[in-house]
Amino acid sequence: MTSYSRRAFLLGRSSVSSPWVRFIERLQVDLPGQVQPIEQPDQEEPLPVTAGQARFVPQHSSNMHVAFLLAQHYDIHLGLWNPDYQYDEDDGQQVLWLDPSALRRCDKLGEQERYYIEPGCTVAELVAAGLNQFAALPQELRFIDWLSDPAYHHQQPLVASGVQMASLVLADCSVACLGPFSEDSTMSLNTPTLRRLVPELFQLLETEVAQHCLQSPQWPAQFRLDALAAKEDINLAYLALGQRQHLGWVEWVILDADHCKPARHQPKEQQESQMQVWADELDGTVQRLFDPGGRFFIS
Repeated sequence: MTSYSRRAFLLGRSSVSSPWVRFIERLQVDLPGQVQPIEQPDQEEPLPVTAGQARFVPQHSSNMHVAFLLAQHYDIHLGLWNPDYQYDEDDGQQVLWLDPSALRRCDKLGEQERYYIEPGCTVAELVAAGLNQFAALPQELRFIDWLSDPAYHHQQPLVASGVQMASLVLADCSVACLGPFSEDSTMSLNTPTLRRLVPELFQLLETEVAQHCLQSPQWPAQFRLDALAAKEDINLAYLALGQRQHLGWVEWVILDADHCKPARHQPKEQQESQMQVWADELDGTVQRLFDPGGRFFIS
């Protein structure tokens, strides 16, 4: 009988594939047709999926959960797909870019002015569904980009977003259901991760750095920790605003049209240097609480 070691010598050693290649192969088997190469106008050839970056187009929100679990297993970064971003195969980053273009549900819930919205829905589709408040915004703007960009929210009260509830897939693959939070609220913190996070966020709000930020006329940080500072009507779903998918992946939002007043894109004014230092320090702490392993890629 030929031994394994002799057979290996005769046939040659098989190449050991990288974690990225094994990750892509597994994703292609589990979710065929949803992994695509990255194509850009200034490239003659698309960036091959084996190069360390690929575009993932889930056909259902449950497909995203599969990708998260595999990314955790193979230690792969995740980022929000942006058609305008310049993807570089030579930067050494291994990133699966999440493209929500097929996740476009926008359903009115009963007779109330509440809507269930998925991240890939466009402004044109929101308006067609009855959300005329969005009509002044670019028609091809994705809901996820409006929700995630601080420039659409920082000059308005948080309630003007109309966001009532949000489902956030966290870096540890748990799914946090965010919404109204108070002693009288019937909504519980639905995961162990969320039950750990929320007390830590309230403690962070009491720190000197956070208190300096709260004293600013305009909230200076990216992550909306100020949502927890409300004396009443605290809503954890506001944490999804302006976070650029750096805290978690928003898989759906419940929007209250009666309160929704979308503003135009207004870049934030430059902060005084010390305030910017405090804001950056606070943002860094919040991000580490949500994503201690750095799963979400920051472009």
